[in-house]
Amino acid sequence: WQPTFSVTFKKLKMPSALNVAGLLGIVNAVDFTRPVADAKTCDGSIDLVNGAAPSSRVLAANSWLSVEGWLAKSVDQGAVPESTVLVLSDNKGGNFYFPTRKKPRPDVAAYFKKPALEMVGYTADANVTAVEGQYTLGLGYVNGDQLELCPQPKIPVVLGDSATERVVR
Repeated sequence: WQPTFSVTFKKLKMPSALNVAGLLGIVNAVDFTRPVADAKTCDGSIDLVNGAAPSSRVLAANSWLSVEGWLAKSVDQGAVPESTVLVLSDNKGGNFYFPTRKKPRPDVAAYFKKPALEMVGYTADANVTAVEGQYTLGLGYVNGDQLELCPQPKIPVVLGDSATERVVR
């Protein structure tokens, strides 16, 4: 140990904030400027929600939904949508829309014997921290200049603090 020493202070450049959610592929709700209509045809499934197959009971989630499945405009025609959208609908007609990423589903193409259906799979990790209350989780797809909402599948979900209360009770 020495009785005197020198210290040099330098300005340290800090990296910009890291967007962890973006790196993990977690998406926020988006506004659609396209017209919204009911789909004439929809074939598909929500296979997993937060890692489990949906059942007849209401699902509960606090901050995010991880959803996987497949959606075709028409299985008979082998029609694949431009993109699939998760739709959270409330009982007043309000909707939140979450984009999905395409995922290969060779199992669907093989089952229906339609090679064109290989890319009907979707996956999404949706940030639902700003969404609170009871909703229905459904699907839609982009078709040209509009978003078409599918009549099925529909899964009841409770989001936010009320989801925590529901799980605790």
